[in-house]
Amino acid sequence: MDQLTGLYNHGYFKELLEGLVKEQKGEKMSLAMIDIDDFNKYNGYFGHLQGDELLKCFGLVLKEGCSGSKYTLAQYGGEEFTILMPNTTENDAFQFVDGLRKKMNDTYFKGVEILPHGRLSFSAGIIYKEGMIDSSSELLGQADRALYYAKAQGKNKIHLYDEKDVVQKNSMKKKKSSCLSSKLGFFSQRILIITRTANLC
Repeated sequence: MDQLTGLYNHGYFKELLEGLVKEQKGEKMSLAMIDIDDFNKYNGYFGHLQGDELLKCFGLVLKEGCSGSKYTLAQYGGEEFTILMPNTTENDAFQFVDGLRKKMNDTYFKGVEILPHGRLSFSAGIIYKEGMIDSSSELLGQADRALYYAKAQGKNKIHLYDEKDVVQKNSMKKKKSSCLSSKLGFFSQRILIITRTANLC
């Protein structure tokens, strides 16, 4: 269990998902990856202690929303959460997660007025599979790509992963390019610092 939120943690969720993939029977399965919008901004403004309280509140709202279902909710890491929804179609998964999104929008938490949407919100990516699944990492990767696309569309949105979606693929290419540029910028700064230090010596 995650000690902060009381939800299943990353390790448990990965183990559960890998077990389901190994024992799969070709049933329907949906997986949602959820990320709190602009959490770093909130955390930076109010501090880590208040940020932790926000994570607790967020986890509680998700937990209440999932209660009564056979879904598995977990804190995947930091401000990311996952929901595993067996025997659930993509439309049903979308409607369920969208209901959670609306509930989150209506939940007040201290200081959320500073956020761009002026309220608590999240973005989510959903992957739906029917039939055999190659690996759990592939499933998680596709959900993550759908999540990134939802973020890129302005946040507080949900996106269903689509292998044939050209716009979604182009968005992911921009993400990879942005990550590469950030890494190159970081290494350039390191080289510049080292060069300056060498000149001082």
